[in-house]
Amino acid sequence: MKVCALGSLYYGEHPPNLRTALESVFNQSLEIPVVLVVDGPITPMLRTVLKEFINQIYKIVELPENVGLGPALNEGIKKLENEFDYLIRFDTDDINEPTRFEVLARGIELTRADIISSNMIEFSDEKPGKTIGLRAVPNKSEAIVRSVHYRNPFNHPAVAFRISSALSVGGYEDVRFFEDWYLWAKMIKAGARVSNLNNPLVRFRGGKTALSRRHGWAYAKYELSFFLLLYKLGLPGRGAIFFVLPARLLTRLFPARIFRWVYYMARRFT
Repeated sequence: MKVCALGSLYYGEHPPNLRTALESVFNQSLEIPVVLVVDGPITPMLRTVLKEFINQIYKIVELPENVGLGPALNEGIKKLENEFDYLIRFDTDDINEPTRFEVLARGIELTRADIISSNMIEFSDEKPGKTIGLRAVPNKSEAIVRSVHYRNPFNHPAVAFRISSALSVGGYEDVRFFEDWYLWAKMIKAGARVSNLNNPLVRFRGGKTALSRRHGWAYAKYELSFFLLLYKLGLPGRGAIFFVLPARLLTRLFPARIFRWVYYMARRFT
């Protein structure tokens, strides 16, 4: 079983966050090849940080223009499909626990899952070091499949998946903000084996700034479009969408403070 790690970098990333993320990727108990997609032109400061790690990165895929997370990751996957069986995703602003790659690789060997992720610790970007909470995911396959209509059943920054299984359903699609969730739904529809680990293997950079991107009319429109696609997939239990979607859309339009409270309260029960 050949495993690699894949991340995508764009111009809006903060250089200190990129440096911290890459340090965590290369400070792993299990060393695996690391591939980075550069999604369009980036700033000179980001380029300087990249040069610090240039001898450690297995492959850099440079895209001439910014295409967005889903399409950018697809370009990376195309470069990997003939070399590797699985890829481990990482984000360029999060922190990976030192044993993350090793624990995920062991989980893949034990479960032979096509998709597997883990819990994450969410910390505040505004107040570094302050833990906000745990982003937990269901860990039994039945619960994972059942949850796909009301929540993302995998933490994208903590996920690993079988490359051939993802490509067999068309890979990521340009479904803004929901490209990963839609990919998981397509793979589940195709019969993918799924699993999650209880271990919190990633420290996720959250807080008010990150959450603000999930608030307001614009995000609600993207969410509506995604759930229509999800309904059309025809997964069992899709009727739940008629109850889940109105509640999700309504909360996007709450005042920001109330929206944040609802969001974190909901996290405790999902």
